[in-house]
Amino acid sequence: MTRNASQDSHVPPFRYRFLTPLYDLFCVLLGLGGRFRQRVLASTPINTVDKVLDIGCGTGTMSRLMKKRAPRATVIGIDPDEQALEIARKKAQKANLDITYIEGTAEHLPFPDHTFDLITSTLVFHHLPGHIKVAALREIRRVLKPGGHFALADFGRPKHAWLSPLPWLGAVIEEGKENYRGELRAMISAAGFTDIRVLARPRANIDAIVSAAPRKGEAVFQTASHRRLPFAP
Repeated sequence: MTRNASQDSHVPPFRYRFLTPLYDLFCVLLGLGGRFRQRVLASTPINTVDKVLDIGCGTGTMSRLMKKRAPRATVIGIDPDEQALEIARKKAQKANLDITYIEGTAEHLPFPDHTFDLITSTLVFHHLPGHIKVAALREIRRVLKPGGHFALADFGRPKHAWLSPLPWLGAVIEEGKENYRGELRAMISAAGFTDIRVLARPRANIDAIVSAAPRKGEAVFQTASHRRLPFAP
């Protein structure tokens, strides 16, 4: 596979490659492990999909949950970090789960138009510069089937800035300025998604936003909703 500039400039989880094998442990300790992702996934139509994609899949936690919830679905994870993908492949093999992992980036998705019923991205967008966020959202809409769903969970605007170090650090150290300013909903709307629902926060200062690609012939007038809806049981 030909590498692009984004792959070459990729920063690994927690910024240092020697920490990548500890990524899952750190996520659990921070309350961002499997239970957190289960809450995000519960608000999607995972039980009715045929083909799903997890963008920035990392070590594969969300993709494994997807395959367990939808065992007949084709599940694909994509990430620019080959080290993380190797961990994901080993964990999927150990769990006897048929999941495909591909090295690649959100703004250059190597799939035809209208391929997926559901796409997820968890704790990835605060790593992406603003122009890459825009390009990634356009690509996600391109590869979603009409009426397909996109679920994004990432840091949002904190309620108490000085008592919320993770979003603040994400804005300063990473590329989370748009997250910190609460702009993700508007960016999703500007990319042409409809039926944008902001769910009750699964964790403090993390927004979960579920949206849909327009159906054929559907006019796009939807703007980002400010309603906060409860998670599905």
